[in-house]
This record gives sequence, structure tokens and C-alpha cells, in this order.
Amino acid sequence: MKPHPFTDESGREWGVFDFIIVGVGRDARRKAVPVGDRHAEARAFVPMRWIGPVMIYTFGPVAYRGTTVRTFESQLHYARRLGEPALDTVEPT
Repeated sequence: MKPHPFTDESGREWGVFDFIIVGVGRDARRKAVPVGDRHAEARAFVPMRWIGPVMIYTFGPVAYRGTTVRTFESQLHYARRLGEPALDTVEPT
């Protein structure tokens, strides 16, 4: 599936992908769905020049899955680096 192009306010170019999780545990895999699909569970922001981290935004139960620049900017702001735990799963120190 081709990425949905997005340029943030600093001029950095991203490819946006929405996906669902198929399977459980070690067998879980990401499956791309069209950007804006109401079944999407998360959104990935991939740097178009492959420099920098992939950022993941996880949709909540009533999250907006829009495709406007403003929506992408907001979600990128709250996204986390791929491989980092979500904020609600981090143990307080």
C-alpha cells in the first residue's frame, strides 16, 4: 500500500500508514488498511527520507481518523517512537 504523503509544519516529509493488528502475542502482525479507515487501530508516520524514527499514534476508542494536515500534525505531536511503550504502561519511578 502506498503511503499517504504529509509534510509537517517544519517541512519534514512523512509517509502516513494506517493499520490493524492481526493475530495475538508473538504471532501478531500489522496489516495496512487505507488511511482514514474506521477499523484502523494505529497510524504510522514514516520519514520519507528514512532518516529518523518511525512514529506511532495509537487510536483510542473514539479517536478521529481524519486525513487533514491539522489532524496529522496533532497526532504526530502525540505519537511515540516505534518500540517505546505507551505512556499509560510506563511504571512510575
